[in-house]
Parts: sequence; structure tokens; C-alpha cells
Amino acid sequence: MSGLNIELTFDRETKKFLDGLGDDLRDGLEEGVRDTAHIIEASAKKGMGKRGRPKVRTGHLRRSIRSGVRKTVQFIAAWVGSDLVYARPLEEGSVQHIKGYRRVKIRGVGWRTLKGIIRMKPYPWLRPAFEDEARKVSKHILNTILKRMKK
Repeated sequence: MSGLNIELTFDRETKKFLDGLGDDLRDGLEEGVRDTAHIIEASAKKGMGKRGRPKVRTGHLRRSIRSGVRKTVQFIAAWVGSDLVYARPLEEGSVQHIKGYRRVKIRGVGWRTLKGIIRMKPYPWLRPAFEDEARKVSKHILNTILKRMKK
């Protein structure tokens, strides 16, 4: 999956502290991370077609953007991304590759055979969404934890 990971890793002391505070804090932390991933997912979908981002032709990339949470004892990780083959090259750009040979008429020179080398420039769709929401991430997680603790 091409995407972005937001990972909160806990050392032993932090884990002991979290275990002492109870399930409300852990549940609030997990909910905050999950909600943050959903916010970034929505921002990535909403940002399609804006200047410098990919244009929407079929909407296939936008429909394929997903998010989720993975939780273990040591960490809580959220991921946002797409499983499409062209998602990563679109985000990062592609390396040069030869498409084939082509006969081309060059003005003033005549006909020449050229290699068709293609290099696609990057059209980031996920990184700008994260950067747009980066300031809100920690505040959102903290607010979710505080709401859970007040209940």
C-alpha cells in the first residue's frame, strides 16, 4: 500500500503510565489517532484537482484512498493510502524508462528515430493533505483523550 503512517510508539515508562491511567485514556488515544487518519483521508480526497495536485479524470484514485488503525502493546499506528499501482509514482514521480522508438520530424532537420524516454513529474496527493492537517493532529488527539477522560 502506498501511503503515510502516523505512529505513536511508547517506551516502557510511558506504557506503564498509560496502563495506570486505565482504559479511558487508551481508548481515547486510539479514537484520536483513528479520527486523525480519517481527517487526513478526507483532506486528500478533497484536495484532488487543486493546483499542483492530480486532476480528477475518472475518480479511481480518490475512491481508492483508505485509512485504518493498527494497535499493539507497544504502539498505535494509523495509515492512510491507496493500493493502486500508480498511486506511489503519482505521489513521488517516476524514474525514467524507455517506452519505445518513434520516428519524429524535427523542423529544419528532417526525420529522426528517437527513444521515447518518459519521466513523470510528481503530483503529490497525500503529502499536501498531511501538511494541511499537521498542525491539527496533536490537538485533535489531545482533545479526544480529554473528552474520554471527562465521561
